[in-house]
Amino acid sequence: MHRPSEGDTRPEPFKRINDSFLGPVLQFCSRNLSMSGKMIHTILTESLVTKKDKELWFHFGGHPMRFYIREFLMVTWLICTESLPDVEEEANNYEWAGWEDGHLPDKLIELMIEAGEDAHDERFSLAMLLLIETIFLHRYSKAMFPTSNLQKEQHMDVLLNHHWGIDAYEMLLKSVKKAVENSLKKAKYPLDGFPVAFHLWILKSVPKLQSAFP
Repeated sequence: MHRPSEGDTRPEPFKRINDSFLGPVLQFCSRNLSMSGKMIHTILTESLVTKKDKELWFHFGGHPMRFYIREFLMVTWLICTESLPDVEEEANNYEWAGWEDGHLPDKLIELMIEAGEDAHDERFSLAMLLLIETIFLHRYSKAMFPTSNLQKEQHMDVLLNHHWGIDAYEMLLKSVKKAVENSLKKAKYPLDGFPVAFHLWILKSVPKLQSAFP
């Protein structure tokens, strides 16, 4: 888990987020990594068809390459285990978590403002929800955040220990398979989930591509 360096002068709410599992994600997001569509397209066109539903395989430079949950974990350090700790404390009873419909990002920002600066846990939960949904669970086809995730946000232990990495990987997995099957001939095609993780894995796995696609 990332910890802020000694003498960190950033606001306390940000320090709290930076101390969570999102710390490493925010670190490499802050590096302004530019996505290379050509690089990703090159790898996708070398996809291998296999019977493994939970894995992606590619052929590059004469060698098979696997992008599995293990590789996803290595480049993101997100939580990728389904085990949760024993939950003893009661969940917070936030009104927004009981709404039946999903929420737009602007609405969650509005809720953070309405909560006030003294509502530390509620503002932290809403901020984490915004970051989780917009960074690595982004759905291009839908802008609404699902109610099920809002309910998770009520409980701090569940929020901080939920297997968000598995959720992000499975969404990306489905998105890549759909693109390979239907969309590679198109000029543009969206990748749901956390495509930056796929991009980072390519850079680590095929170093020569770094100079080929600046």
